[in-house]
Amino acid sequence: MTQIVSIHSYRGGTGKSNMTANLATTMAMLGKRVGIVDTDIQSPGIHILFRLDETKINKTLNDYLWDDDCSAEQIAYDVSYVLNHGSAVAANPNGKIFLVPSSMKSEDIATILSEGYDVELLQQGFYEVGDTLELDYLFVDTHPGLNEETLLSIGLSSAA
Repeated sequence: MTQIVSIHSYRGGTGKSNMTANLATTMAMLGKRVGIVDTDIQSPGIHILFRLDETKINKTLNDYLWDDDCSAEQIAYDVSYVLNHGSAVAANPNGKIFLVPSSMKSEDIATILSEGYDVELLQQGFYEVGDTLELDYLFVDTHPGLNEETLLSIGLSSAA
């Protein structure tokens, strides 16, 4: 069963994304299968820490939340290549990191801000990503402050 861990702070710029990336990388280096979901839909950015090329991102969390035909497999990108890049410690070959980015497109961000989305679908997505990718851990990089999505993420967490 996937352990869901939310990383949260009431303010932006406190290092949530860096902490999330470091925790996920550490667990993967120990041989765990981990996922990261960037739920900071208003200002996504964790994809930069994993050098995920925006031009190679076809589907995002936003697509999952709006498109009935979008699956967890389509929005999760294997970024395990970071485990052996410039590291003094060799990674456990069983470790994997999958990243579910939010859209960086201004029109997608504007749509979320104006129309919102079904938070129950976000919950379903957490479970689907965990089950489909057979994750040990799912780290949730939350939006700062408190809103319905952040409270749901924290409420679903095994640890926060």
